[in-house]
Amino acid sequence: GSAWMRNNRYTSDLIGLKAATGVAVVSIVYDVMQHRLTHLYPKEASVPFCANAARLAEVSDRMLTCSQASAADLHAFFRDAGVSAPPIDVVRLGDSNFDTGVEPPQEDVLLKLPPGKPFVLYVSSFDARKNHRLLLDVWDRLLATHPPGRVPHLVLVGKNGWGSKAWNDNEVLDAMSRHPGLSASI
Repeated sequence: GSAWMRNNRYTSDLIGLKAATGVAVVSIVYDVMQHRLTHLYPKEASVPFCANAARLAEVSDRMLTCSQASAADLHAFFRDAGVSAPPIDVVRLGDSNFDTGVEPPQEDVLLKLPPGKPFVLYVSSFDARKNHRLLLDVWDRLLATHPPGRVPHLVLVGKNGWGSKAWNDNEVLDAMSRHPGLSASI
């Protein structure tokens, strides 16, 4: 996505490539959050995103997305933008295992988990729109209402995202480190 979201040249080059070669273009678009939730993004992000998403629709023979909700949002976005939407299909994302023959590296955080204890893995960038604050509140409630051994560990994986600097230099990580129950469970 980031190749086309704020890069007019990418969509122009893609249009030129398709015209020159006749290649079929299938694009993957996860969501239109930069259009729907503009308040969670830098001010300069929404306008180029909308323009390039419309251009991407015009050049794409088909679009793939990750959920029915995203497909509905894409259809609504294209309708509102006055752009003809290509066929949009929902595809499942990497949910099946296969043997690559390569042993994955062991991260320190995984080695710290008690063997056999269940955990919840949450993978996303750290910024306000990913709602880590809600996860902390949920884990805080779980710890308050269940014995500690009954609450699964929460493993957060990601890097700082767009809103993290404006979000008090990552308020979530700061709150976790100060809360004794959360810091032991997350």
